[in-house]
Amino acid sequence: MADIFLIRATTDVGVDRHLVLKRVLAERTNDPTFAKLFLDEAKLAAQLQHQNIAQIFDVGRLDGATFITMEYVHGLDLREILRKLVKQKKQLPESLALYIASGVLAALHHAHERKGPDGKPLGVVHRDVSLSNVMVNNEGGVKLLDFGIAKATQRESRPGSIKGKVSYLSPELCQGVPIDRRSDIFSVGVILHEMLTLKRLYNRDTDFKTMLAITAEPASPPSERRPGLVSDIDRIVLTALEKNPDKRYPTAQAMLEDIEAIAAAERYLMSSSAMARFMTEHFGNKPEPWLELDKKRVGAEQEAVEIDNAKALSTQLALAPDLQDQVESLRRSQPIAALSSFAEGSATPVPKLPEAPPRKTARLLVVLLVLAGLGGAVFAGIKLLGPDKQAAAPDAAIATTSIDAAVADEPTLDAAAVVAIDAAPSPQKTIAASAAAGEWATVHQLCAAADAGKLGDDQHEHCGIAACKRKQRATALDHHAQTSKPHQQAIERACKEQGIALAKPGQRPPPDKPRDPCKDPAYVEKNPLRCQ
Repeated sequence: MADIFLIRATTDVGVDRHLVLKRVLAERTNDPTFAKLFLDEAKLAAQLQHQNIAQIFDVGRLDGATFITMEYVHGLDLREILRKLVKQKKQLPESLALYIASGVLAALHHAHERKGPDGKPLGVVHRDVSLSNVMVNNEGGVKLLDFGIAKATQRESRPGSIKGKVSYLSPELCQGVPIDRRSDIFSVGVILHEMLTLKRLYNRDTDFKTMLAITAEPASPPSERRPGLVSDIDRIVLTALEKNPDKRYPTAQAMLEDIEAIAAAERYLMSSSAMARFMTEHFGNKPEPWLELDKKRVGAEQEAVEIDNAKALSTQLALAPDLQDQVESLRRSQPIAALSSFAEGSATPVPKLPEAPPRKTARLLVVLLVLAGLGGAVFAGIKLLGPDKQAAAPDAAIATTSIDAAVADEPTLDAAAVVAIDAAPSPQKTIAASAAAGEWATVHQLCAAADAGKLGDDQHEHCGIAACKRKQRATALDHHAQTSKPHQQAIERACKEQGIALAKPGQRPPPDKPRDPCKDPAYVEKNPLRCQ
């Protein structure tokens, strides 16, 4: 009949409330007779306000669609509860079966007794009291759902039409004769019988055979399938299941009072707290669906962050062998004595550092690794730290290794050499950080000092963007040619913002300045060791 949605409604002051929205199916919306019947019955149900009835809040039409909004009940319907109990090979305690039936009867009595604005009884009959329309929430409350097919007695359906689920119809509905509130009482007798026995009472191969059984076959007492039930429970169920309406309970209130009397005599605990405990013990306490959605969204965001961190760590580990190669190459090409003498004879005075006991700093360790040729220790130090510390401080990762032994191996090292070597940055580790900080001059300097052939696609992108920012078209084009298409597009956008049009593939304009950074006096002054 309708599509069903869980919706969030927000008031003007920002209060959220979760509701159920039923929207009539598109193929039924264009049927004016059905649309009017649906609206009339929904408006009627909206007048029912009881703790055991799922409240209807709004009824109307929007953009050609007929809809109703109603209370969302977080729990399980009775059909699902019984199905789970069958799988668990458990029984529903008779006290709780009577408790659920009492909640349904209280809801029906309210609806049956409801009067209109003129003070006359509306004559409401639910017509669809079934397992799937009875909900038990996590707090142990019982709610009767879907008065959507209820009708006032003055608006009879077409002759021969049947509304409701066949297995729970009363004999009157199966025969097509006029009905009253006692039809709903028969349906309550069916669901109470099934709660006690965990067996379908009227379930045959076809709808016709099912209706024939309802009208002709006498109901068996629940104790036949569940020995040990007190005789009064059998009496209540069989009274509700009488074929002749005149022999049933005249009202839902009468059946409810009979149940309460038996519960008192047998000392049954019929309470919402007992029902809630049973629900939690057997079915758990599932969170509301919107909380699950929020949890999934937060989990997805955390997963995305973890993936980004893992990618960053992989990049750092991939660069570690390159750093090892650079350290080893520098160690072989520049003996310690030459480095010291060059520092002392540099045109730029190098300040002397005060003597201090050895400390665990990243600067001293990098210097000692360069001079002692301990490139392999760099990679080992990175691996020992683990991903958390790497992500927190990648530039200081190798500072956790003691340098006492390295100091003993290099007694001739002086403070001037320390400062001179420290002036040489580690481009592979700082290009991304400098680009993120918008320090494009630093990025450009680091890219010029790095071996372009060993840069990754993202590093080429940062270097290309830095060249665009500094109006160096040839350098930008060089990095543009060495990276993949997505990174090329980022370089192109950055150059376009600076009014620089990159040449088409295959066109290489003359360089803006010498490609050798050591021909730049300013660079030589800042990086004497790299240009020796």
